[in-house]
Amino acid sequence: MGVCWHQGVVLLTMLLLVQVVAACSLYTTRPIQPVASSGGGQWDQFDQNFDPNSYADKNWSSKVVPTVVNKSADLATVLKALEQNSDAAQKQYAVQSSDGLYNFMVKGTGKVIATNTSSRNGTLSIQLPASAGLKKQPTILVQVGPVLLGTAIRDSVGFINYNQFTNQVQYARVADALNSHAAADLKSLDAAKLQGKTVTFYGAFTYATLEQIMIAPVKVVPEGAGA
Repeated sequence: MGVCWHQGVVLLTMLLLVQVVAACSLYTTRPIQPVASSGGGQWDQFDQNFDPNSYADKNWSSKVVPTVVNKSADLATVLKALEQNSDAAQKQYAVQSSDGLYNFMVKGTGKVIATNTSSRNGTLSIQLPASAGLKKQPTILVQVGPVLLGTAIRDSVGFINYNQFTNQVQYARVADALNSHAAADLKSLDAAKLQGKTVTFYGAFTYATLEQIMIAPVKVVPEGAGA
């Protein structure tokens, strides 16, 4: 009798376990749907099919170039401020990127004292006028392509930040797409013939040291060429 009772308990326990398992279902993992920014216009940035070139096409002429041209600080003013107090200058004139670096939008006019067109990252070496009042003339390089390096354009304008994108890859590709736009706009510039000439430039640089300033320009205008 005791054996039968024990077997009955075991059987009942097993039946209860079967019912519990049957009532449960395996969960399904679904990707979290992105929420569009309250400002609008950013939904596509979270799309898995996000196209950095389309993003750059949409924003280059309408937002990026006007922002740099209209909101740039005078390069000589920025350099003097960095000479005096780099922390204060960064807070006043720069935008800090997600990697902690400071990026400046600048404009200036200077004399081209050397050109480098043998490299795909071609550059103009610029000498600012003595009236700039700098204690020491840094090496100022304005990139002219056909390849532009760095992320200064993306990181300086203030309306593009990492949180707008799904991942670091998208964010990096946006910087490359903006640099490609800048390089395309510089194609008409005959850099090899600019040595000794005066140019006006609008662009951005990521601050590392006062010894060398590498500017990624959105616009370079040789003297006499018009705006």
